[in-house]
Amino acid sequence: MKATEPAGDNNPAGSARLDAALEYARAGWPVSPCAPRGKTPITAHGLKDATTDVAMIRAWWASTADANVAIATGPPGPTVIDVDGPLGKRAWMRFVAGHGWTTPWALTQAGGWHIYYEGHPDVRNRAGWLEKVDVRGVGGYVLAPCSVGESSDYVWECSPDDKPFGRLPDFVLDALTARARARPLQVARPSQLRVARSVGTAYAAAALDDEVDNVRSAPIGQRNDQLVRSAFGLGQLVASGQLDATAVASALFDAALQVGLGGTEAQATITSGLSAGMTSPRGA
Repeated sequence: MKATEPAGDNNPAGSARLDAALEYARAGWPVSPCAPRGKTPITAHGLKDATTDVAMIRAWWASTADANVAIATGPPGPTVIDVDGPLGKRAWMRFVAGHGWTTPWALTQAGGWHIYYEGHPDVRNRAGWLEKVDVRGVGGYVLAPCSVGESSDYVWECSPDDKPFGRLPDFVLDALTARARARPLQVARPSQLRVARSVGTAYAAAALDDEVDNVRSAPIGQRNDQLVRSAFGLGQLVASGQLDATAVASALFDAALQVGLGGTEAQATITSGLSAGMTSPRGA
């Protein structure tokens, strides 16, 4: 794929974007047109119209030559990590610290990154996965390199010609799917969490909400320390029978991932904090 150049004033027919749409489609990625300089789909059924059909794609861009190109995410399209600006970059780099990533990425109009992986059927759209980091998976779409934004253009910074598309690494996949929900504690699903909180005291439920908020709002560099403090305090309420251990672990684990802590690190911290707190019960 070499679709890096947006169609500009010197290309009134918009052939660069048509060429890009055809290139993505020939690679097996369904595409559809969006409003010029915008993200709004302009076909009758929006994303549902995305296709690899060459004749249909030519017809769309014959009608709106300067339409932006949207790629439908999720197989057969890619899974894309949508990193928004400096805060998102910081959260992503913290998450992948010690791992890195080997796959193409594009610059977005907002100064962020779209990091492209092979599409994974178990990964759906997820907003706010990390701080200023969303996931575009099954049921989503992204504007493709060659599209034109209000402030700047979408272009490959590391193109598929330079680096092949990688599979989602296990540590990313674990954090995005239920695979991360099992070890070392049997972490509850959200429906279980609601049930567990309904049988606890109002004080304990409020404490759980407060500690989750404490983790989410902890400054960079203090998040792991806050996580262990929160786990310890809630572990005391688990020991006194006011909260369920797996429900607490689930809530803290989600909060930790949202602020950029790695899944393995977060689970180890939660387990340690809960275990310590459960040795000294706290009453209501």
